[in-house]
Amino acid sequence: MADKIRGITIELKADTSGIGDGLKKVNNQIKSTQSQLKDVNKLLKLDPKNTELLQQKQKLLADAVKETKDKLKELKEIQSRMDAEGVDKNSAQYQALQREIIATEQDLEKAEKAQADFNAEMQKTAADAAKAESALGRFKTSLGNISDKLKSVSEKAAEMAQKTRGMSVAAAGALTAIGGIASTSPSGRKVSTT
Repeated sequence: MADKIRGITIELKADTSGIGDGLKKVNNQIKSTQSQLKDVNKLLKLDPKNTELLQQKQKLLADAVKETKDKLKELKEIQSRMDAEGVDKNSAQYQALQREIIATEQDLEKAEKAQADFNAEMQKTAADAAKAESALGRFKTSLGNISDKLKSVSEKAAEMAQKTRGMSVAAAGALTAIGGIASTSPSGRKVSTT
């Protein structure tokens, strides 16, 4: 049986159809996930706070890690079968498989780092949101205290106005009386002030 890994044919004497099919399936899943992740990242550039897209990205990153682990497992199974068959470790086929395993391990590290970075960013965002919510709560409390103090000042001003209303009426009457006295002459006639 001959399996093809990125253009390199690996020939094994045993029946490896299950391994080849499994590797093909995993590669297709990885390709699909990477394509979806690319689309989500493009959309997040336009709307970075879209929670639906953020959830999709988180799920796709987790899928990418899982699928890359599955691929690595499949590749190592192929390597085990090659070792069991006694394939020369210096052969081009074996070396190509080794390179593919190394590349997949590097891809796995990148995927895990991307997932960890994204999760850390989301945790930081959640912490920032909690801080903002706390600050808003403190602001509302302060605003409530200021409102209470303003209400108290307003009530005291109204009380003072009520208490001085009688004095205001009396003062207005006195001014009217003074104005009336000033506009009449000692003889009782009205004097023009203009």
